[in-house]
Amino acid sequence: MKVPLSWLRDYVAIDVPLDVLAAKLVLSGLEVDRVVRRGALDVGANHGFFRIGQVVEFGKHPNADRLRLCRVDVGELEPRQIVCGAANFQAGDTVVVALPGAVLPGASDPLRRAKLRGETSDGMMLSERELQLSDEHDGIIRLAGGYEIGSPAGDHLALAETILELEVTSNRADLLSIYGIAREVATLLDVELAPMPGVEPPATGTRSTRDVVRIAIDDPDRCLRFTARAFDDVVVGPSPLRLRQRLAAAGMRPISNVVDITNYVMIGLGSPLHAYDAARIRGGELTARRARDGETITTLDGKDRVLTPAMLVIADAAGPSGIAGIMGGEGSEIAEATTTVVLEAANFARSGIQDTCRALALRTDGAGRWMRGVDPHVANQAGAWGAELLVAHAGAALLPDAVDLHAALPRRERVVLRTGRAEAILGMPVDDPTALGILARLGYEPHVVDGGVSVTVPTWRALDTTREIDLVEEVGRVHGLELLPATIPTRSDGGGSLTAAQAMRRAIEDVLAGAGLHEAYTVSLVDQASVDAYGLAAADARRTMVALANPLSPDFAYLRRTLIPSLLHAVRTNRAAGRTDVALFEIAHLYVPPPGGVTVEQLASEPWTLGAVLTGHLGGERWNGSGLPCDIFTAKGVLEAIGGRLGIHLEVTTDPQPMLHPGRSAAISVNGVRCGLLGELHPTVAARFELAGRVAVLELDLEAVAGAVGQRFSYVAVPEHPPVRQDVAMLVADDVAAADLIATVKASGGPLLASASVFDVFRDPARLGAGKVSLAVRLVFQAPDRTLTEEEATVARTAIVAALSDEHGATLRG
Repeated sequence: MKVPLSWLRDYVAIDVPLDVLAAKLVLSGLEVDRVVRRGALDVGANHGFFRIGQVVEFGKHPNADRLRLCRVDVGELEPRQIVCGAANFQAGDTVVVALPGAVLPGASDPLRRAKLRGETSDGMMLSERELQLSDEHDGIIRLAGGYEIGSPAGDHLALAETILELEVTSNRADLLSIYGIAREVATLLDVELAPMPGVEPPATGTRSTRDVVRIAIDDPDRCLRFTARAFDDVVVGPSPLRLRQRLAAAGMRPISNVVDITNYVMIGLGSPLHAYDAARIRGGELTARRARDGETITTLDGKDRVLTPAMLVIADAAGPSGIAGIMGGEGSEIAEATTTVVLEAANFARSGIQDTCRALALRTDGAGRWMRGVDPHVANQAGAWGAELLVAHAGAALLPDAVDLHAALPRRERVVLRTGRAEAILGMPVDDPTALGILARLGYEPHVVDGGVSVTVPTWRALDTTREIDLVEEVGRVHGLELLPATIPTRSDGGGSLTAAQAMRRAIEDVLAGAGLHEAYTVSLVDQASVDAYGLAAADARRTMVALANPLSPDFAYLRRTLIPSLLHAVRTNRAAGRTDVALFEIAHLYVPPPGGVTVEQLASEPWTLGAVLTGHLGGERWNGSGLPCDIFTAKGVLEAIGGRLGIHLEVTTDPQPMLHPGRSAAISVNGVRCGLLGELHPTVAARFELAGRVAVLELDLEAVAGAVGQRFSYVAVPEHPPVRQDVAMLVADDVAAADLIATVKASGGPLLASASVFDVFRDPARLGAGKVSLAVRLVFQAPDRTLTEEEATVARTAIVAALSDEHGATLRG
């Protein structure tokens, strides 16, 4: 929330340095994000250089069609000649003038007398944007009469403004207003707080409010209070400069006096108002009711919105005129021709506002306040202040018989703070008189009772002060959390440790970083287009994702079921920045919805998963050449490094996947359970992510892997005796997987077989026959207690060859 300091000072005297005030606010629970200074910052040095002036006469610049040559009275013996490009003023207008020597906001050098197209300009008539009063720059500032010509502008206008940018916690809805902040500051500084702004003006209209509009509440659970005031003789135009300046400093765009007043009151008191053009209220009635199924409304932002019966609307005789508490409709919008206005000051239940905002994907400043909770007791005060400002700044005549509909408003609760309780919980000295004084300054109206202090919770704190501990918090933050004694907490001996799953993930991270990959953190939210681009099969379960009920944008609409698309986007970003060798991995949650969909009782499961994408050369360019090419074999080597570190065997078998290259697609399994995929991205899929060349991918379900990792590792002594190596070349059908062949070798090799691996593949239809392939297998035999003879190794090899023949129809090549 943006809080202009000059506005804050209307309600509370601030006699401490700004940094002290900011520190007190922070310690009381308000986060001060930053302090912004705008306008002519060095007011003291500039004081005599900004003047109130009056245009004496003007004419066309002799050398420029779009410039005016003006004579401006600034309180000196003779008017000054000033060249001006604006065209929104006339002779006799009161303006703000910067004389030579003035330092304008954002400028480092003072303004100088200068020649513009051959004519001397001895100053500058200023626009609001040039003084950083607002963003208005279509013309210069034109002031109403009554100013002393030649007097310093700083005596009448706030040339400089200091703005506190605050982060208000969700439980402190009372701080979403200037007056609420002033109430907090008055308490912290122990100074007097001015009365709440707003005095009901006298009714001067000649007809009754009921002649203009009738109001009703059909849903009292959602609309707690509905007040209406009517005004005749309204003149719609620009707001006074001071009001526009404050709105701009608070982050609101000035529109017109009527609309600006509703926003001004909302920011000032925290209770939103809404103004209707009475002539456009059909049937002369407004009712707070639920929308009917299929009803529509065109809101002030020009969008057509379909309503549901769960939404509260303010309806006239023909249909919805506004979405209650969120946004009005175009049908009753204030226009330049508006002369009769109905001012609504209401109170709406926050839960209904939240649901409607979420359903319509619509959020406004007013809705934000309703969702936090607005004091229903302040609605009539806000309406009175709005009426006062409309009479003062729009020439309005308030009609008699204002209407205020409501049932019994929430009563003020009583809470007891027991004697000594604050001191016992806070751990610092806080006697009862001190606690009593703090609670009184906060508006709790405390009085002493047997055993403690009884308070009546103020209406603006009803939502977050319900228990004794809430009063302890109030006393502590105002008394000074910085006064809490600094003590070292006691603890028992011992320390934490990683769980087995955490240790496994750490080990995998170390292996991948050591292999030359870089860890990435990507957003867990994805869009449907990314999943489609990845090319998952239509029936693939990973296409069923958890959808967000109210996504920030369509790009973040789902919780992902695979890490690969997110990593591919990250690789593309790195490639676009000129990096050709990119190898990324991520360990993160996936989100798997239950069969019946996500409910409050049945949430999505969140398995830990490893994803990796490798492109270019692993490790990049080196002094002695490039690293390994990033293909399926390099990815398989990375997988084997993970398995070696964890002490498990991760089996890789051919498995076609639509998003992977035919012939370079594999499944990963552990102990016979499928746990991932490995391969190279299909060129078509790679092109969708704007990636050229080979792209290797790896995805591994770490939950399945964790179940295979043993908690203890067995020590095996290094063999003291040399191995015997023998090679065999087996002729098999081309569709026999090498992994199946090796599995048979290991199963039939007996205890003397130490290892087996394929070291050569040979295809030649002319020599081997069609559909045949020769696989060369290296067999290593070794005994722990002796040196094997060739004869012993040959016996084992013969058994292996026989098994290969029986299982796979393999024959030994000569």
